[in-house]
Amino acid sequence: MGFSNAQFEEVKEKIISGASDLEVNVAALRAVIRTHPQIALMPDFVKDAVQWCSEQIYRLGYQFCAAVKDAAIGIAAPVLFFTYAFDWQDIRGLASNVVGQLKPEAMPAAGSWAGQAAATYKTSIKPQGEAANKIATIAEKTSIALGFSAAGGLGFYAGVGAILAKLIATVVAAIAALGTGVFSWVGLGLVLGEISISIGMLGGLVTGLTAFLGSQAQNLISLHGEAVDNSFFPGGKWPDPFTGSFNDGSVKDGDADWSLNR
Repeated sequence: MGFSNAQFEEVKEKIISGASDLEVNVAALRAVIRTHPQIALMPDFVKDAVQWCSEQIYRLGYQFCAAVKDAAIGIAAPVLFFTYAFDWQDIRGLASNVVGQLKPEAMPAAGSWAGQAAATYKTSIKPQGEAANKIATIAEKTSIALGFSAAGGLGFYAGVGAILAKLIATVVAAIAALGTGVFSWVGLGLVLGEISISIGMLGGLVTGLTAFLGSQAQNLISLHGEAVDNSFFPGGKWPDPFTGSFNDGSVKDGDADWSLNR
């Protein structure tokens, strides 16, 4: 699944408002059952079963809402992942530009500058290009990992929103049916079952997201290892761009001696 900021904002609004709506509706369902005129006509064992079912719906409904609100604490993370993914692509672009500028064929003096200094310069510039290329590669991989994380977060919250919407519709339908007298008391058990299933599905989404983000975290750890690779960044630093042999009086075009002094 790709990432869409507009879609995410819509999902975010549905989750935040949906959790509050569900709390209101499970409380309303309990109130309707407590005051329903048919309850007084029921045998005590049926009445007790109905009241127990009502309390379970109320308790589990609030438990589900609490779990949704806990999950919503990190609801801004996918947007941040998406933003950072773009930023890392900018870094990739800058590093790639450096790589292009450091290619020998892109340097105007490469074809006319000869001598030991020219050879030494080319030798010294090679690790600079390799280091810049490594940064570009790391930036690209980091951007991809963050992009996947953003899309994974969007999928997770879209799933939460869908479960929430279905559960709200179920509770609202039960309240409406109770008001018309069409609702079967056995239907309360179905509502309770729907809430229990929703809690299980939410737990499954959380488990899946945790595993997915764990794999992305491993990717980022691997990228950190690449960032401190001694073959590209000796001692964890940028390769030394200087050489003492630039001032050896190399010849340009065979005409005159000239040198680069630092």
